[in-house]
Amino acid sequence: MRKLFALNKTNILKEVNKIARLYKVEMYLTDANGEFRDAEQFKNHLEYVLQRMDATMKLTKLEVSKEFEWEDDLKINLVKATVEDFEEYFKKEE
Repeated sequence: MRKLFALNKTNILKEVNKIARLYKVEMYLTDANGEFRDAEQFKNHLEYVLQRMDATMKLTKLEVSKEFEWEDDLKINLVKATVEDFEEYFKKEE
């Protein structure tokens, strides 16, 4: 953790505690153009992007759907897409 310093009321330099926060995120990312060849490449890219934001990440679970043909009118391409719309691509075939 980086140390921050600030002047107090009597102009004495004092260490200031930074306030941190932890976010737990569940998200769906659509790779419509096939940019990532596999889950490992996606994970590495995500870690790289977050490092540039001065954030750390612990990826604990990563699922990948089967490949499918992208169409612009898919439900998951809509702003109002639901979790259920995305989960359709992760259902196991019986």
